[in-house]
Amino acid sequence: MNTPPEEAKEPEQMIRLLNRLLETKVEQLSGNEAKLSASWELLLHQIQDEIRSVSQTGSKNIPEIGFHDIRSIDKADSFLRDLTTRGAVIIRNVVSVNEAEAWSFELDSYLRDNPHTKASPAEDPDLYELFWSLAQLNARAHPNMLEAQKFAMSGCWHHPSSTLQKPLSCKFPVTYADRVRMRHKSLRGSSPGICKAKPSVLPGTRIGGGGCGPWEVDNDGPDSSTSVYREIWSGNWEDYDPWDTSSRLDREMHLDKGLSTSGVVKLFQGMLPLSLGSSDDDSQMRVCSLPLKLTTAYCLLRPFFSPKRPFTDNRDDYLHPSNWAMDIAQSSVNRASHDISDTTHPHLQLEKTLVSLPPLHPGDYVIWHPDTIHSTLNTRPQLESPSSPQEASCSPGIRATSPSPSTILYIPACPLTQSNAEYLVHQRKAFLLGFPGPDFISTQGGGHADFGESYHMGRPGVQEINDAGGEDALRAMGLLAWEEDDAADAGERDLLRRANALLFPDRAGARFCV
Repeated sequence: MNTPPEEAKEPEQMIRLLNRLLETKVEQLSGNEAKLSASWELLLHQIQDEIRSVSQTGSKNIPEIGFHDIRSIDKADSFLRDLTTRGAVIIRNVVSVNEAEAWSFELDSYLRDNPHTKASPAEDPDLYELFWSLAQLNARAHPNMLEAQKFAMSGCWHHPSSTLQKPLSCKFPVTYADRVRMRHKSLRGSSPGICKAKPSVLPGTRIGGGGCGPWEVDNDGPDSSTSVYREIWSGNWEDYDPWDTSSRLDREMHLDKGLSTSGVVKLFQGMLPLSLGSSDDDSQMRVCSLPLKLTTAYCLLRPFFSPKRPFTDNRDDYLHPSNWAMDIAQSSVNRASHDISDTTHPHLQLEKTLVSLPPLHPGDYVIWHPDTIHSTLNTRPQLESPSSPQEASCSPGIRATSPSPSTILYIPACPLTQSNAEYLVHQRKAFLLGFPGPDFISTQGGGHADFGESYHMGRPGVQEINDAGGEDALRAMGLLAWEEDDAADAGERDLLRRANALLFPDRAGARFCV
């Protein structure tokens, strides 16, 4: 999922899966210890060098560009180079502030008209099970949104021509319906300083979008041509290309389809703020500012290396490459989890490298590579007393809610693939019926049992998508067939033909679905 995966897997399921993944990987890596150890040592030296660089500049390491500048070749090329290095960026003003704030008011009205909408967590909810509000449809269908997605996907990701049997096109974005997060600043009566909203990292710093992170994406042998991380596993992390799509296309359902976090190929996770209730809300997310290639290699290799001497007062000695050795027998589930911390991943020095995003404005589009280390910040009431750092809750009876919530729409960037077209078939049906998208069936959508937003007042339909984005938006939702003549080559033409056949199997020559 794109939203934080509170319900993605039960902890017991993840532990069992991680254990099996680690056991399989141990067998695959045995016999290549010397090369992997040399690779690990080089990696640690490179991470140390990068930390000295990025720790001085903080959030300035997060690249950003104005939406209209993506059409400037020089500015766009420089931005895309930075994006491929860092993995997370901001595209400013994809929609105007006025337009974004108007959508926020529309969303507020939709929720007021439908108070039965389901939200989580039960206490102080902020994640709303909405997929088909007018604000969400407008944002996903907006021509600027589709253009920004095409720009980022086409500019960073590449698909070698030798693998045309598994084509992918970044020219034709596919819409993925995700949820909405609305955080209200919590207040307590009229007593100043008693209870104030403070950010705390929940559910934690992680790599990937949920489940077992990159461990679940790839568990083939290091020499397998289908292994996403084959260069890392073979001891050549310097040659790893985070932006090669060829081996990812077969991996989107991972090792255990029943435990998969998503049925869609997403080339970027993404979020669009519609309103920001206070200056504190600018830091809704933090990202690791180290180069993406280094952090991915480190997180994958870390479970197989242990310190020779435990941590004492000298952190530099503890982190020094000479203090670490390959120890396959002691590989740890905790170190292989998608959760990242100073304890399990000390060389990343998250207190220096995990940085807040630069201040956001309504209408900015934040995107990040699926393997980016990031932390989503929740706002929870907390006592301000310096002698009591533990969380405390405000009594519901005296708790008030700010009239200016922070509203975030989650909008990933998804290319057209055969599997994504198959997903569109089911998502389109969910849209027409008002049900949650296929990845969210277990959340049961809004407050009407299994019926999602079916009974929601003011739920928009196909016409609203057409009004917002025209034919491109309809195609992205699987509501209008793609024009095969728009294909750039034979492989793309074949992909469009097969996608159209999946979406319109009984309508030879038909172009529109209602």
